[in-house]
Order: sequence, then structure tokens, then C-alpha cells
Amino acid sequence: MPILNTKGFVLGSINLGETDKIVKFFTEKYGKVKGVVKGARRMKSRFSGSLQPLNVLDIIYFEKENQNLVRINSCEIAVSFHKVREDFEKLTRSLHLIELVDLVLKEKQRNKRIFDLLIHTVSCIELSSLEHVDTLLRIFDLRVLSLVGYKPLLDKCAACNRALREKTCYHFSSLQGGILCENCFQHKRDVMKISGGGLNFMKKALVLDLNRVTRLRLSHELNSELKELINSYIEIHMGKSPKAHKFLEQ
Repeated sequence: MPILNTKGFVLGSINLGETDKIVKFFTEKYGKVKGVVKGARRMKSRFSGSLQPLNVLDIIYFEKENQNLVRINSCEIAVSFHKVREDFEKLTRSLHLIELVDLVLKEKQRNKRIFDLLIHTVSCIELSSLEHVDTLLRIFDLRVLSLVGYKPLLDKCAACNRALREKTCYHFSSLQGGILCENCFQHKRDVMKISGGGLNFMKKALVLDLNRVTRLRLSHELNSELKELINSYIEIHMGKSPKAHKFLEQ
């Protein structure tokens, strides 16, 4: 029964019995892990306050062969992002990030690049004004989809590979995985329109140095356009979309 240690984001938890919890973590070394935290719900539990979503913990746990649930031995808060937690709008949007990670990654699927991206994005949200937070979400969405093999094709037609003509409005197909040319988008049921500004943002979001993301800024109109498009893309390829998306659309 190996003893493992790693940093991990708390993705969520459910109650188990009268005093315990099953907690889901996205760990730096081992991907998504579910573990039983004994006594987590007791009044004087040593885990009190540490198991909230978005906390980054230093975790030590035991793993038994052929068992899905690990046994959490200890978890200490490494990063709490308390400024995000104290701002309802930032907190709600940040919860979207961990929901998307939970959705796109399988159990124990390691992805250090997504882990680093998640920490970087929540850190940026904590330091940013609210008007920039939605820009960070759209960048995160596109980067995560790219890192799990769903990078949208934006430079040529996703159906016929022809070069795209420059224009003010394009057509995006979630099923085809990218922009369609004028010939290929005809009669496609899943096609959504995307403006030239929206397409340019998507291109930059996928390649821009993460330390320079604050140079990108979405207008309210462009954010609404891209949120709808990306949400559709996630839902088609993952089977559902994060709940926080729907909450933010209300």
C-alpha cells in the first residue's frame, strides 16, 4: 500500500456516513483522484476549512491496489485563493474552471500542463478586475480543449482544408471541429456564426504567452458570442457542459 504525496486542487466532495467525506482532487502528479477523508465533518476535524473547492492542498494518501477510493492521511492548505473566495462573481467564474477540468479529464489521467494552467488562471483572476475575468475564462476554455485533443481548426476549412478568405463573419462547426468555408457550411445543422473579431481572439488565445494574457480584452458582445460557441463545442464533444456555464448565462 504505497504512500503518495502531491499538490492537488479540491474539485468537490460528497458526504459519506455521518462524519466522513469523499473528496475529489485534481492532483499535480497523479491526475484526478477520489479519496475518503475520515472524520472530515466532525466539529473539531483537523480537515476543517481545507476541503473547499479551489483550495490547493499538499496531500498525503494511501492507495490500495484495485480500489477506486484512496485513503487521505493528511491535507494542508498550500494556496487558498481567499480573495477569489470573497468575491461572489470571481468565485462563480472560477468554479467553472474546475468543473471543466473535471469534465474533460478521466480518473487518474495526468496532465501537468492543465494543472499549471489552472493555477495560473485562478491566480490571474485573483489579481484582475472583474471585467477581465471572462476573458481569462475564454482563454482557459480554449487552452484546456486544445490540451485534451480538441483544438479547433481556425486557419483553414475543417471539412475540406481549403484556405479561408478574410471576411467579417465566419461559420463554425462543433462537429467538424472548426471553421468551415463558404461551400462546406451549407446545410450543416450545427453551424454557428462567429465574427472576425471572435475568430482573431480564438487564434491569439491559443498561442499567446500566458504571462501576457492581460493584453487581450473581450467586449461584452464578443464574450457572449464566444461563450455560446465554446459551450456548444464542449457539450458536443464531452456530452455535457459545466453547470457554472449555465448559471452564468441566466
